[in-house]
Order: sequence, then structure tokens, then C-alpha cells
Amino acid sequence: MKIALVCNKYVLDEKNPWLTNDLAKAYIDLGHEVTVYCLDWSELEQGYQMTDSNGVVIYYLQHPTFFKEGSKKINLLFKWTLNSWFSAKKIIHPEKHFDLLVYFSPAVTTIGIVHHLKKYTKKIVMILWDFFPKYHQELQLLPNLAIISKFAKVYEQRAVNYADLVGLMSPANVTFINNYFINTSQQKRMVVPLWGPSPLALITRVEKHKLKANWQNLPSTKVWAVMGGQMIPGRGLELLLNVASELRHNSELIFVVAGDGIRKDWFLNQVKERGLTNILYIGSLKREAYLGILQAADIGLVFNSGHVSVPTFPSKSVDYLRTALPMIVAIEKASDAGLIIEHEMQAGFNVDISSIGLIAEKINILVQNEKLRESLGQNGYQYFIKNMTAKSVASQILRSVDLGREA
Repeated sequence: MKIALVCNKYVLDEKNPWLTNDLAKAYIDLGHEVTVYCLDWSELEQGYQMTDSNGVVIYYLQHPTFFKEGSKKINLLFKWTLNSWFSAKKIIHPEKHFDLLVYFSPAVTTIGIVHHLKKYTKKIVMILWDFFPKYHQELQLLPNLAIISKFAKVYEQRAVNYADLVGLMSPANVTFINNYFINTSQQKRMVVPLWGPSPLALITRVEKHKLKANWQNLPSTKVWAVMGGQMIPGRGLELLLNVASELRHNSELIFVVAGDGIRKDWFLNQVKERGLTNILYIGSLKREAYLGILQAADIGLVFNSGHVSVPTFPSKSVDYLRTALPMIVAIEKASDAGLIIEHEMQAGFNVDISSIGLIAEKINILVQNEKLRESLGQNGYQYFIKNMTAKSVASQILRSVDLGREA
């Protein structure tokens, strides 16, 4: 089977793969041919073709240059709305017709390419992780102006409705899309969970202590509660500070923070001003090192701002599952991710984001009970193996668009 992925992020460094890389490799491992059309949002990779070590053919498409002369705001507007249409003109004629095309949210960033390839494709699937523009506006990543909201929502809705099937992260997301985007194409909408590559090897207690010793700047005798990812608005940094303040007198616990972003300096200043010696920042890590710190850690924190009305399923939970880390989840009330993690996966605790004291109490329970940490971590690990590997999700997508006989 011939499969195309259309995306705005496909990582060239194969040691630090992203979700799109994982899905492409999964289809290769299942015996299919994969072609990626990437309009790289960072604009670092563009204007060339290559084949990676897995056999994935990648086209890094060229962003148009004639918008660059305008202001930054105008250039950004064109980047969101028009770049994919002009870049698609570089694809004069695909060398092959595709059985399946998969694209991702926000759909407006690549819809011109999807439109161009549609006539060469049997079935189209969209993977929707966030609802544009509502999610971006609520996180103040996009101006919250009525004219922008209306135009952007209509544009995204049309782009979403190119798909025969839309995959969403959870039942709450399926409910949300049915109320947010009119289904003008009678498409199928269903849960397609987040995914990751194969899980890492389970770590024994003895091995965990040895791994901790490798991090000489971190106290190896303490319980590590880790939180990694982008340090940007909406990612729960304020909540982490408040929880750490609540637990400042717990001598057995240390909070380990990894990542980078525009709020890093603010966060580090807050740690200093509040005198939070129980928070240790270890910087931005390469993928291998980050997974190493997760294997050494004891608790994974899934926090966000809790301010958005859009249900999310934080992607950091995937790596916690892959490394058998029990989780403390405190996110927006609209999301069902915490409920799924606590009740369906039995991999941690879901706590109301406004209950700082209860969050601290649940962390303390895990700090004091190593057997419970192991049990919850292994529950999540087994759930991931059964439901969330890239290969299992890739197969699910094929079955769901009536192509399962060829999977």
C-alpha cells in the first residue's frame, strides 16, 4: 500500500523523532511505502528531497519567498493561510498514487498540499490534536479578535472536512468536535489515541538507583517527580511552583524540570524568589537524555494551566507510559485524559487542578509507597503496549478506513 503523510513537522534527526516520524516508520514496518510532504514550520528544512534510513521518501517543500518583504504579522498571516497552497505548486505531479493520505492539525497549515494530492488519493485521514483557533486563542498564541476567530474557524472547518475520517485523542474530543465543526462531508469521527515508538525496557529498583547515580547534580537518594516539555504559556509552570511550595518541607522529594521556552527565565526567577530549593532545573535535553531521566525518575507530572475550555491529552503522558512512570494529572476540567489515566489505564491519579493541597497529598502517597509507584507504572506500560504504540495506531487507522485487508 502507498501512504502519504502531509505535515508541518518531520524531524531530520532520527535520534530525536517526533510523532509524524513514528507513524511513518510504523507504516514502513507494516510493509507499506511511505512518502512525506513536509512544509516545515521552522523553515529550517525546505526545498529538497531525501530518503531516510527507514526508506521513507521525504519532500521538504519550499516556503514561498515573496511574502517575506512584508511585516512580521503579515508574513505570519500568509504563512498560516497561503503558504501551503503556493508550496503545493512545487508538487507538479506525484510519482505515485496513494491509497491513504494522513494530515494533522492545525489543518490550515498544510491544506493546500492536501487539496493538491486529493485527486491522487483514495482515502484521507486527519489526526486532530488541537482545535484551531479556539485553543490557540485561549492560550494567547493568537489574537482573540472576532474577525480572526470567525475567519480562522471557517477556514479550519473546511480544511478538516477534506478528510474521510478524523482521529481524535479521546471521547471528550469527539464530543467537542461535533459541537465545534459542522460535519459537512459526512466524515467518520472516532478516537485515535496518541502514540509513541516501542516502550523502553522496564527498569528494576536496583537499576533505577544506578541510573539516578549517573545524574551527579541530582540527589540520588530522593524521590524524583519530573516534568518536561516546552516552557511556554499554558504548560502548568505556575501550578508546579504552587505545588512545590506546598511540599517544600518534604525532605524525601525533589522536583526535576527539563525543557526550554519563552517562560524559562520567568520560571527560574520565580523559583529563586520563592526560595524553592526542592525544584532543580536541568535544562533542555536531547531525546535520549530525556528518556534517560524519565527512566531514573519515580513520578511523572502532567500539569497545564487549566484555563482552556478545549479538551487536551498532554503528549508528555506518552513518554511517561513508555517508561512506566506513575502519573499525577492536573489539567483542564474539559479534558477526560486524567480520568482515562486513572480509571482506564490505572496508571496514576487525576486531581482537580484547583486543589493544590490534594495534588500535594497524592504526590505524598506516591512518595511514601514504592510498590504503588511500580504497580501504577506497570499498568500504564502494559496499556501503552496494547493500545498506543505507533504500529497499533497505524493499523487501527487502516482498519477504520476500510483498508484493513491490506494492513
